[in-house]
Amino acid sequence: MRRYVYTLIDPRTSEVRYVGETDNPARRLSQHAAANTGGATWAWCRELRALDLSPRMRIVEVVDANDETTVRRTTRLAERKW
Repeated sequence: MRRYVYTLIDPRTSEVRYVGETDNPARRLSQHAAANTGGATWAWCRELRALDLSPRMRIVEVVDANDETTVRRTTRLAERKW
């Protein structure tokens, strides 16, 4: 089982604006771009879309383990670190 810890980066400033984890980075980036959740990340993505921009995703850590409990625990620790 593999999970990815990633950052979303503002293309205008190169600032890290979000840290998350996923098992499918491409799908997760699309979800961020299309989300309509009303939260801070959504507002930021909406602001970028209005400028015809999108966040950049950078994989910062890959967590690979045989059982889901280990993967989840390790991923949470890595996410906090970043």
